[in-house]
Amino acid sequence: ANVRFDNTEPDRLTAELWRLDPAVLDLQEITPEWLARLEQAGFYHRYPHRAVAPGSGPSGTAILSKYPLRDEQMIEVLRDQMVRATLLPHRLAEEPTRQPVLAE
Repeated sequence: ANVRFDNTEPDRLTAELWRLDPAVLDLQEITPEWLARLEQAGFYHRYPHRAVAPGSGPSGTAILSKYPLRDEQMIEVLRDQMVRATLLPHRLAEEPTRQPVLAE
């Protein structure tokens, strides 16, 4: 999901992400303020596995997962810091009715 660093209705988006309850969130335009908002809303408890690279504008990214991540890396794309990680696939087999949702 692109949270839009300049989003004027962050509570609306936070509530929608909470309601959807995907196994994995891939978030774009993450700022330190957005990370604080997600933590306060309980996302860090719901998604204990995280790889984050907050930015000061539209450059930040974050992966929040209910399942363990490995190989977390910061990578540079067009001078922006981004994060990537590998989701451990064997953990997904334990919950066959729930597939990870990677939002755009």
